[in-house]
Amino acid sequence: MKVGSIGYNYIHQAPYCEQHEKGIGCGLLLLVRSKAEFTIAGEKSITNGNSFVILGPDVPVRYESREDRFINDWMFFSWNDEVEQELLEYHLPMNRVIPLHQMDSASAVFRQLCFEHCGNAHPDEVVEELYLRILLRKLSSGMVLETKANLSGSKAEQMIIIRARIYQMPEELLPVSTYAEWIKMSLSGFQHLYKKTFGVSVMEDIQKSRFDYAKNLLRGTNMSIREISERLGYTSEYSFMRQFKRFTGETAGQCRSII
Repeated sequence: MKVGSIGYNYIHQAPYCEQHEKGIGCGLLLLVRSKAEFTIAGEKSITNGNSFVILGPDVPVRYESREDRFINDWMFFSWNDEVEQELLEYHLPMNRVIPLHQMDSASAVFRQLCFEHCGNAHPDEVVEELYLRILLRKLSSGMVLETKANLSGSKAEQMIIIRARIYQMPEELLPVSTYAEWIKMSLSGFQHLYKKTFGVSVMEDIQKSRFDYAKNLLRGTNMSIREISERLGYTSEYSFMRQFKRFTGETAGQCRSII
């Protein structure tokens, strides 16, 4: 992903409207801080701010202010199959408005990226790439995915939302059949499409999200192994420890001793 042009904390006075009937022609990332209305590929949504949207190059879009100002950070970026795959790896939905926790945190990274790109005669591409990765991770971890109301659009888009929820909420113990019901698919059909879309099974992703979370707790907190196992829903810490070693190849104690 390469940054084209970028702007931080732009304030447009109402009435403000952008419309691209044949798409923008490149990728566009918006961090929206004010109330606005979006129509993306014919689907209308209204945000009260604290949201982001990633638009592909060929998607018809119209967005406009719904109050006296339209405030946003924006970035045009290159688009190809590798960029699309990168967004998939970060579990980021495209062509939809997504509410965002901690907008200030994401916007602060955006600000640094903007200054790096625009404030230097010769921007450091390595630094720029690092800021981009941090920004994508901030967006991925900050998405608000509270209910199945987020699940609209194509089946592929719905799969991305579900995968993001799995990684955002590793403590959540939902059966796979629930995810299938959310998008009106049979269990076997859901499992097949999930693996076809991401290259791994839904259960592999669920396990990975839970044990990645456990690793973070082991390395970054003083929580006991018992407390961590209880947080992940295990009734026995020994059961958790067996599963942890089977999945990660190391004991919980070895993982903690790394630091």
